[in-house]
Amino acid sequence: MPPRRWHHGPKPARALITGAARGLGASVAAVLCGENVEVWLADRDGHQLEVTAAELRRRGGRCHIMAIDLEDVDACHRRFAALEQESGGIDLVLANAAVTGRRASMGPLECPWPIARQIMTVNVAGVAATLWPFVEPMTARGHGRLAAMSSLSGDYPNPRTPAYGASKAAVGYLLQSMDIALRQRGVLATAIYPGFVATPGTAEIEDALPMMVHQEAAARRIVAALRRGRRVVRFPRRLFWMLRMVRTMPTPIYDRVTRSLTIRG
Repeated sequence: MPPRRWHHGPKPARALITGAARGLGASVAAVLCGENVEVWLADRDGHQLEVTAAELRRRGGRCHIMAIDLEDVDACHRRFAALEQESGGIDLVLANAAVTGRRASMGPLECPWPIARQIMTVNVAGVAATLWPFVEPMTARGHGRLAAMSSLSGDYPNPRTPAYGASKAAVGYLLQSMDIALRQRGVLATAIYPGFVATPGTAEIEDALPMMVHQEAAARRIVAALRRGRRVVRFPRRLFWMLRMVRTMPTPIYDRVTRSLTIRG
């Protein structure tokens, strides 16, 4: 198969992915390794990082691991700034790490403050700490790609996910604003809005998860969007359009429908 073309700039030589020990992050890493991109895998689970990296290397991938905890955002910022210097320059960053699963699907009466704080710290400040060290170096080189995982839930208020949805709305705003500021300088930013992806995180959720996408299929969609230099990618499209139509309902009707679909008991 001939090499896939990367639009609006050179193909990345080196990439950083957070939340890459398992799930969607590991699947994106596998796709990039398959395109001969050298990948740094970052996650708090050091053991699983070793397992994932060993499998990627067995398939011929070039990868490295970084054990980090994105709750310590300042330490992570310093680690990533050092990585930029040590690696020779990171061309693609995907901020994928997030608090998900059951902790992310608690309403305001269920979710204790420590978990709400963790969601906001990891999902918002952690994303910013991941991206910020690479903005100036990429701009100086005149090319680079920044990306982060938002969520379709960030566009649609849901009483089951107030902290999680708010964190993902913030990520989408951040990436789209960065793209407006940086694209003219050669640095592209992509906000990724998936629906439900079959990962270890979603396996914890007891609620119905319609139109689930397999993580390998989701990873291919994400890399395809990065390859094309998209500012925004949303999938699955059928779920996106369904939610968009629901959002056009008058507020009292939207509230009633959303409560009936999401609040148990």
